[in-house]
Amino acid sequence: MKKLAFCLVLALSGCAAPPEGISLLQLESQQYHRDRRSFPLDFVGVQRAVIKHQQVCGSDIQFAVDDNHPGYARVTKPFAPGAQGLNNTIVLGLTKMANVQTRGDVYSYKTPTRAQIREIYQALLHPGECEPSD
Repeated sequence: MKKLAFCLVLALSGCAAPPEGISLLQLESQQYHRDRRSFPLDFVGVQRAVIKHQQVCGSDIQFAVDDNHPGYARVTKPFAPGAQGLNNTIVLGLTKMANVQTRGDVYSYKTPTRAQIREIYQALLHPGECEPSD
């Protein structure tokens, strides 16, 4: 009985983890899903767009293919410059589709504004255009 109680407490303590400790597995769940959209780009096109946006706009947006799943990649952008941790990041999970399209799902611990979601989309679709600073 004590073992069962200990296991239950241990399991529940994982649910109460602080936001700083959120993992990609936890973040990329329905609870934190914010938006979905398709892009007329393959992963090479997405990577080129991210690099161009970084160079032209000085953006801290990043692109990485998942090492364990080559059909999945992520574009990440902190909510604010210099912000760290997944709890302060917008994650655009990208899935390769059969017809040179990529499906993107936005995940974030904090609820982003429509402008923040649009900003990450614009970085891929119009990488040479920088959002005006507020």
